[in-house]
Amino acid sequence: MKLGVIGTARIAKKSVLPALMNVKAIEPYAIAGRNQDKVKEFSNQFGFKKSYSTYDDLLEDKDIDSVYIPLPNGMHYEYIKKALNKGLHVICEKPLATNKAQVEELFRLAQEKGLVLQEAFAYRLSPIHQMIKEQVEEGIIGRIKYMEARFTFPMSDSSNVRLSRDLLGGATYDVGCYNLNLLRFMAGSEPQSIKAAGQIHEDLEVDVESTVILDFPNQIKGISHCSFDERFSNAYTLYGTEGKITLPKAFNAAGQVEVIIETDQKTVSETFEITDNYQLELEYFYECTQGNVEQIVDQEDSVNNAGVIDEVLRQIGY
Repeated sequence: MKLGVIGTARIAKKSVLPALMNVKAIEPYAIAGRNQDKVKEFSNQFGFKKSYSTYDDLLEDKDIDSVYIPLPNGMHYEYIKKALNKGLHVICEKPLATNKAQVEELFRLAQEKGLVLQEAFAYRLSPIHQMIKEQVEEGIIGRIKYMEARFTFPMSDSSNVRLSRDLLGGATYDVGCYNLNLLRFMAGSEPQSIKAAGQIHEDLEVDVESTVILDFPNQIKGISHCSFDERFSNAYTLYGTEGKITLPKAFNAAGQVEVIIETDQKTVSETFEITDNYQLELEYFYECTQGNVEQIVDQEDSVNNAGVIDEVLRQIGY
């Protein structure tokens, strides 16, 4: 499958395209970017056969089967829609669009065209989270009562696109979305109520942190905390009536990944060797386009996550 890449973002260079080098079924065929020095650098490093100076020119290439979109958040909706209308399968970084209504619209279009649209929550392809969910369902920590997920790191460069209101920057869109997706996945249901508080940057008008309380069925509560103003952390802990499970490095971890399980009887720290999540994500995307598997992060998941984000941002005044 010939892949076109729309944009030269850091996540593409540092994470997704290096993983693509290990995916035999997908060819890095074309790259488009506004900075031609970056386009040339990407082409040389990852072996793209074609390069374009505009995103729209790439979409006109009849040899491309699919696209990967790592553009700033505020550009996702426009270029997903354009790609789908060109008959291309799409994998796009999260969030897919500005709001739930736009995400629903994009999936309707994908269905009409018979195409795959996948939101790039790479961490969900790691077997470690499915294993933890299965252990929770088996009752290893009793009945789950409370969950907390954190994703924080310092962001000081005001010119970074993550701090641009026009491009849909902000901590909740950028990293809080991981927490919210994870908590919904582990709860196995949608929140019945949402309470959020956050801090909006006075000058940049984007949220630099948010804290969210989610009230799920079966008396399960979850807390998400994300921030651009704290030291790096990405972890989650699930608390049950008889113990807890902690993943100290939760999102997009690869290699040696530690899981800590504490119960009344003992504390066990286990280390698992995990394949690069981005490689797993790309391989899965290919299998979805071939109709071989069902999507893990599917339409319902993406639409509902967007709905939760909508409500969080509404409450914090974004």
